[in-house]
Amino acid sequence: MADQYYRFFPGDYQRDTGDLTLVEHGAYRVLLDHYYTCGPLPNDHDRLNRICRAFSTEEQTAVATVVQRFFQPDGNRLRNRKADRELSEREAFIEMQREKGRKSAEVRAERKKEQEDDSTVALTDVPTTVQPELQPKVNLPSPSPSPSPSPSPSPSPKKRKREGGKTPRCAPPSLQQVEQYCRERGNNIDARHFIDFYTAKNWMIGKNKMRDWQAAVRTWEQRDSRASPQPTTYRQAQDEERRRLVKLLKEADNGETQDDTKRDHPVVPRLSDPTTGSG
Repeated sequence: MADQYYRFFPGDYQRDTGDLTLVEHGAYRVLLDHYYTCGPLPNDHDRLNRICRAFSTEEQTAVATVVQRFFQPDGNRLRNRKADRELSEREAFIEMQREKGRKSAEVRAERKKEQEDDSTVALTDVPTTVQPELQPKVNLPSPSPSPSPSPSPSPSPKKRKREGGKTPRCAPPSLQQVEQYCRERGNNIDARHFIDFYTAKNWMIGKNKMRDWQAAVRTWEQRDSRASPQPTTYRQAQDEERRRLVKLLKEADNGETQDDTKRDHPVVPRLSDPTTGSG
């Protein structure tokens, strides 16, 4: 059987055609392509020359040399043993694949039929109970009920939201507003840092626009309270110790050191505030 595809083995070809000229190589390959796609070659030199497009004497001589060496006459046809073997193996492979496809289709059809049968059995096994219709003892005309006003359907939340429009977004606050709110809250948030941070983010929280900047300030406040940072440099540690001593001295000046033995720190002598610069 002729086919549009055939296997080619360069090693075998070079072993069998190592002494051919360039023109003979071309003639042999053209004849092989025609053999694999159309079947055995015609035993006619004129037709073979036309198949190879051999018009010069040199080309026609090459065709005759190749045909005499690699093809065997079989009546009005020329055959090549290797090409016939490849075509037979190709046909056997194709037939094997067809048989596999038929068996696979049969298996799928049987499975589908079994599933349909199982579903039919399952539907027929379900008991169907029919409630008998209650007939009135006396065939009297039943009074028609007065129609009750049907309540108007309440709009869905999605529809209400669509009718109400988008939730208004807050305008970015000014630096003075943030500073005033931080003073009222008594936190240590840097208002300038807060403004710069959200200005760089276009006043976005995640993928949404900020709706309440005061809530954002409270969130920062909670974050700072959880973090409780410790002094990170020697200068900060000195400032923290200085503020603690000033507080103790003020408590001593205000008479709040009545019982220093009950405190966690030693008795502090009453001295002037070092911040005033006096000795």
